[in-house]
Amino acid sequence: IGTIRLEQNEHGVLMVTDLKDLGPGPHGFHLHENPDCGPATKDDEPTPAGAAGGPYDPENTGAHKGPFSTDGHLGDLPRIHVGQEGESEQTYLAPRLELNHFRGRAHVIHQGSDNYSDDPQPLGGGGARVACGVVPES
Repeated sequence: IGTIRLEQNEHGVLMVTDLKDLGPGPHGFHLHENPDCGPATKDDEPTPAGAAGGPYDPENTGAHKGPFSTDGHLGDLPRIHVGQEGESEQTYLAPRLELNHFRGRAHVIHQGSDNYSDDPQPLGGGGARVACGVVPES
């Protein structure tokens, strides 16, 4: 569906999106633990991109609090905003991350928005995984 270019700067990592074929509106966006976009089975149901595992959380906070909170998953990224034509050509900032955090992990885009909370639904309520891309080791 496109590319996400990563650039380190003094304020964190810039993520420059060039995406298409997504549903319009905001979408949850996370950095996930494993560099694998294959399906997995959870509760006897197939999960697209389930092999990517959960959000990157090296401090085991177990909390989804958004990209600017210092006490939640490190893999919480800013929501992606997609225009009416299904495209996103935007630049987003991940202020708590460095490039090395992305290497060997996966970006996951969710069907719905993200409220940066585990309430009323886990992981911001973004729902199904609709896109996934592996970030190379180098």
